[in-house]
Amino acid sequence: MEIASLNQADPQFLYLHRIDAANALAPGESYERRFTQHYEIDLITGGQGTVETQGVFRATAPGMLFFRKPGMQVCGGGGYHCYHLGFSLPQGQEISFPPVIQLQAPGAVQAQLAQLYQAFLEHSQVLELVSKKCILEILFLLYQEHLRQESQRHLAQGACAGAVLAAAGRIREHPELPYSLEQLARQANVSKYHFCRMFKALVGESPLAYAAACRVRLVQRMLLETTLSLQEIQIACGYRNEAQFFQIFRQLTGDTPAHYRRAYTLH
Repeated sequence: MEIASLNQADPQFLYLHRIDAANALAPGESYERRFTQHYEIDLITGGQGTVETQGVFRATAPGMLFFRKPGMQVCGGGGYHCYHLGFSLPQGQEISFPPVIQLQAPGAVQAQLAQLYQAFLEHSQVLELVSKKCILEILFLLYQEHLRQESQRHLAQGACAGAVLAAAGRIREHPELPYSLEQLARQANVSKYHFCRMFKALVGESPLAYAAACRVRLVQRMLLETTLSLQEIQIACGYRNEAQFFQIFRQLTGDTPAHYRRAYTLH
């Protein structure tokens, strides 16, 4: 979302509903599935329920805001409470936010919706002016929240990148130790999927493939630089058994440990 789009926005108020304990759906009931005709904002204020947007279900929670553009498929169920705002933009204007935003401080957005709702109920003569001001203020608050969350996400990615590179360093320095995805991801404080994705992006291969390659390089050094037996090297390099030792070495080098030692040892 670019600030230039907000500076040019000229929102036209359409409606505002408030759903609370008095008029919320009963548990088990659902709103009819529909396609949005204009822009919509739902700010969850309480209750419990679910909202489906473009086939993705989310359990509602206070402070959760759903942002919808024209043409999105939505439905909802249960007894959640919310402000439901509809507005339009002139042809050629467009704004965009993530479809779901968990607001850190929803009070500011809720205050704008409450002010607009009161003017709407009173059929205020300045409703058009109040609505434009309130909607623009809400959009600006969403923009600020979006920037904050994006900044946090980039900081988290930076922290994750540091943790991934640190993990790669540990593997490189001590390839003889046993490693598992669960252990590495836990130490980096991220999910296994995210750790693998970041590791491959930064290092160029998966964590376990990198660990296997580092271990084989250690074997190669020991074969050429020591007089240890193959069994001693196997144990020192952390292989559980002889079959695993020979299989992985041949898989990554195309050679056997014994032939590699004979071929490349300087006499």
